[in-house]
Amino acid sequence: MSYTLSGTGISIKNGEGKWFTFNVTRGGTAINLATSTLKFAVKQNIEDTTYKIEKLDATFDKTQAAAGIVRVNLSATDTAAATLPSGIYYAELEIIITAGTDVDKSLIFTLTVEQAVTHD
Repeated sequence: MSYTLSGTGISIKNGEGKWFTFNVTRGGTAINLATSTLKFAVKQNIEDTTYKIEKLDATFDKTQAAAGIVRVNLSATDTAAATLPSGIYYAELEIIITAGTDVDKSLIFTLTVEQAVTHD
């Protein structure tokens, strides 16, 4: 299962592994992200200086990047209760198309982590 970002937030459960899919357009036209640099980060508070989760460019699936579609995976380890306790977090995708010149950021969205009823 994958999520396509739409709206202002996404919910997941502790211990779930999920793919997040981003379809990036400008003015309704897909942006070629094949040579872009990507970063996905999650913080508990916007002001925090450290990330709860940080995914750098090499971890992204860019097989459809020329069509403006990229994916990043949050593993079950990333969302484990010890790493990411239940609560509301802030997430952001950073896209650098041309270093120092063209930096687009998605809107910041909330990532709600829910406690799972079942556990291992």
